[in-house]
Amino acid sequence: MTIEIGACHTDNYIIGPEHTAQSMGNKGVNVLGTPMLVQFSELASYKVLVPSLSPQQASVGIRVDIRHLKATPVGMQVWIKAVLCSIDRSRYVFEVSGRDEQDDILSGFHERFIIELEPFMARIGAT
Repeated sequence: MTIEIGACHTDNYIIGPEHTAQSMGNKGVNVLGTPMLVQFSELASYKVLVPSLSPQQASVGIRVDIRHLKATPVGMQVWIKAVLCSIDRSRYVFEVSGRDEQDDILSGFHERFIIELEPFMARIGAT
């Protein structure tokens, strides 16, 4: 796999009702939910790796360590960025950050592990 430290990807989203804490069961909290920030962080990190993966490989998230810094209301745009900051064999660590139209909303790290699909799926009995 050929990928270098500093490789990055940025996604942007318009926050809708489906992204809110309320949609995840936190009644009355109609702002961007922390679980969505986790998902957005994983997706941005995943997209950094995808171009370098062989068809027999995939990546799986193994750790998330983020801080949700500020509430973002429905209708506001957010940008989520993942930057590859370290590689240790098959473990890839990303610094993740996010902004909405007004402030920083996310900081932290996400780790992904590169797997060989066939042996991985066979090992868990899901072939």
